[in-house]
Amino acid sequence: MTMGRPDNPILNSGPTPELVQRLRTLRHNAGLTLRALKERTGYSIGTLSSALAGEKLPSWSIVSAIVQACGGKPEDVEQQWVAAAAHEALKARPKRDAQAEPGDQHLRLTALFGPAPIPVNAETVEEFMRDIRRVKVWAQDPSVRVLAVKLDVPPSTLQDFLSNKNGTMPSWDMVLNFLRACGVDQDAYGEWGFVWRRLKHQETERRLQQQRAKRPMRVIRGSQQA
Repeated sequence: MTMGRPDNPILNSGPTPELVQRLRTLRHNAGLTLRALKERTGYSIGTLSSALAGEKLPSWSIVSAIVQACGGKPEDVEQQWVAAAAHEALKARPKRDAQAEPGDQHLRLTALFGPAPIPVNAETVEEFMRDIRRVKVWAQDPSVRVLAVKLDVPPSTLQDFLSNKNGTMPSWDMVLNFLRACGVDQDAYGEWGFVWRRLKHQETERRLQQQRAKRPMRVIRGSQQA
C-alpha cells in the first residue's frame, strides 16, 4: 500500500514530539494512509493530520485509536502519553498558579494528566481491573499505604483489590471509594458503574450456568412409558 505524501519532519524536541514520532512509525509500519487511518479510527483526516504533526499533544482518545488502528496496544504508549501530558501542563501553567490556593484534586490532576481513565473498552474482569490500575497511575501512582489511609482499609485489603487474584468483580462500594480516593470526578462514576453492572451481570450468569451444569439430572419415573 502506498503511503502517499511523506510526513513533514518534526522540528521540535521533547516528550510530545517523541510520542508523535512513535505514532508515525506505527502508521508507517502498518502501511496505512491517512484515509485508511480515518476509516479505522472514525476521526477525520484533518484531526489525524493535526495529531501527527507533532506541534501539540493529541488527546489520549486519539492516540489510543491510532495505536489500535495500527495493530498496537494502547497500554504500550500510555506512560509516554502521561509523561508528555504532564510536561505540556507544566509548560502551560501560569506563574500565578504557584500562588493559588490548593484546589480540587480532580481539577489539578486533570490539568496535569488529562481526564481520568474510564473503562470504555473493558470486556472482562481483567480488563476492568487494568483500568482501575490505570486510574492509580493517573492519580500520580500513590503508594498502597497512602491510598489505604484514604479508603480507611488495611493496606492488605487494598493490595488484594488491586491484584484481584481471585479474578472476580470487586464490590461496587470498593470501586467507588477507590475512584474517590484517587480524585476521579463524579461525572465519571456513571460510566464506571455502567461497565461494572454489565460485567457483574455476566459474571453472575456464568456462575448460574456452571451451577446448572453441575446439578444432577432428575429422572422422572414413567417418563419413558408410552
